[in-house]
Amino acid sequence: MSNTSFNKLLELLSPKLCFNDKFANINGLEPISCKIMLHCAIHFLAGGSYHDTHATAFISRPSFFRLLWHAIDAINTCDALEVQLPKLDQYHHCAKDSRFHILE
Repeated sequence: MSNTSFNKLLELLSPKLCFNDKFANINGLEPISCKIMLHCAIHFLAGGSYHDTHATAFISRPSFFRLLWHAIDAINTCDALEVQLPKLDQYHHCAKDSRFHILE
C-alpha cells in the first residue's frame, strides 16, 4: 500500500479510530495512535503474524487484539468504504455482454 493510500485511509477512519482521551490514558501511558492501529490492522489482515506486529509497534498482545478489533469495527462502519454490490438486473446486462460466456 502506498503512503498516499495509507494516509487517505487513515483520514477516513481517524474519527472512528480515536479513543476517548480519558479512557485511553487510564494507565498513564500515551494512547496508541490511530496510525499505529491502522498499521497493525492492515499488517494482520494482509496475513502478517501478531507476533512481529505487536513487537514492532511496542504494544502488548492484549492491546494488539483490542485495537485490531477496534480498527476492524471502524473499517466495517465507514460509509466511504461501503461495498456496493450490483443489483440483479445489472448481472443480466453482464450476461448479455459478448465478453462473458455463460452456459445456459
